[in-house]
Amino acid sequence: MPATEPLFVDRVSILLPPGFQDRLRDTARQEGQSVSEFIRAAVRDRMSAVAPEPAEAE
Repeated sequence: MPATEPLFVDRVSILLPPGFQDRLRDTARQEGQSVSEFIRAAVRDRMSAVAPEPAEAE
């Protein structure tokens, strides 16, 4: 995934318990990612495990 944000995005707000945002930011930095990149990758990984995308028709 590119390091820059796409031109058009959907925005989602989430509620986190106290202190979790700091932990999330620190973990993302350790992985060399922004918080947004880290969350997108985590969601993409979880979604592919639960509901894999269908194969494209040829």
